[in-house]
Amino acid sequence: MTLTQWQKKTAVPSLVLSLLFTLSFVIPIYWYPVSSTIKAICTVINYGTWVLFAADYAYQIKLAPNNIKYLKSHIFELLLVILPFFRPLRALRAIAFTAQASIRSKKALIKSIPIVMTGATVLMILIMGAAILPHGFSIQQTMRALNF
Repeated sequence: MTLTQWQKKTAVPSLVLSLLFTLSFVIPIYWYPVSSTIKAICTVINYGTWVLFAADYAYQIKLAPNNIKYLKSHIFELLLVILPFFRPLRALRAIAFTAQASIRSKKALIKSIPIVMTGATVLMILIMGAAILPHGFSIQQTMRALNF
């Protein structure tokens, strides 16, 4: 199997895992307080996706014709694996790769740009909203505090 074949084969599963990670990241924040069971499930999903992303990255390095060149040219992917906050961005990478892999013409590529950008915008709003939500406050408590 070649690197390109592997990337095409894992684009959709990578997208699903990224979205699953994003949900497990934001659920304990947006719906604070959550039960210990939900928190444990989210923690398992977080660590599980990290292990799968790390294994995927390692396998891509193995499949690359020149491992050192691949490492140097794919620093962003390494950051997505190493830094937990950036893991949801892997969904954007997967969306873009899935769109590119399924598009044959330039016209179709141009038509897919709004879909990819909408997905990216929704994902970033969700993540950034979770990042600025005060720790220990639910959305309802925050809205009351802001007089909404």
